[in-house]
Amino acid sequence: MASKRGVHPDQTIVIGGNTYKRSFVQFSKNLSFLVALASLFVTPIAPFFLVLTVFFGFMALKQNKILKTATASINTEKSNKSTSVDAIDSLFGSSKDNAASGASSFKSDSKKTVGSVISFNVAGVTMENDSKKDIQTIIKKAVKSIKESLDNDDLYEGKSNREIADDGEGDPEFKVFELYFETIDDVYLELEPTNQYDPNAIKVISEEFGHLGYVPKNMTKKVKTAMTSERHPVSCVITGGKYKYYDEDEEKVLTDSHTYGLSIEV
Repeated sequence: MASKRGVHPDQTIVIGGNTYKRSFVQFSKNLSFLVALASLFVTPIAPFFLVLTVFFGFMALKQNKILKTATASINTEKSNKSTSVDAIDSLFGSSKDNAASGASSFKSDSKKTVGSVISFNVAGVTMENDSKKDIQTIIKKAVKSIKESLDNDDLYEGKSNREIADDGEGDPEFKVFELYFETIDDVYLELEPTNQYDPNAIKVISEEFGHLGYVPKNMTKKVKTAMTSERHPVSCVITGGKYKYYDEDEEKVLTDSHTYGLSIEV
């Protein structure tokens, strides 16, 4: 059955059996017209905005890929540089002759380390020095000289095997070294600008035993600021060597040894 449409005198309209106010119907007609008119302007440029969206999305992905590639390249370069530096460090104290360092001229930095102590372990103590002498052999010679000046009661901190067993029982890491805070006298630091691996190198030298190694590469800048002369005196303590420990499996005190080292305080 066809819908009925009529006009009532009370300014209402009947459409399909439903009654609407004339003003509402007119508003709906106007709104529909405006929407249709707006669509005439929006519809033609909608593809343009779509193209722009796709274009800028593609550019963003491309730039992100370039950034990731650049970052990976930088990280690889840093890694290679670190490996190269480690390789150079391993050569310190090798058989290369750098004896020309005596002609170096010390230039003091403007800033000095005041009121603080710089400590480090000497690098290159397992290699040969610039005179092609094995540094471990040199340290052992110094140890022998020190032991000759000590009594047996001064070795292993003066502890008996019974005391070491009591202290070390239940502690597999417990060790008592043969020498306790013994030093090599008359040790000094000297700049070595002629070093072919690092012109900032600093040698550790003993008046009696000669070249003992180097200041670690990562410490040279800090140590140099603390130096006050071309031959800066330092305290040099012997580390490592023979030690005693309590073996719980054998239930007795045993003796073993570590590689000798040197600890410096500036």
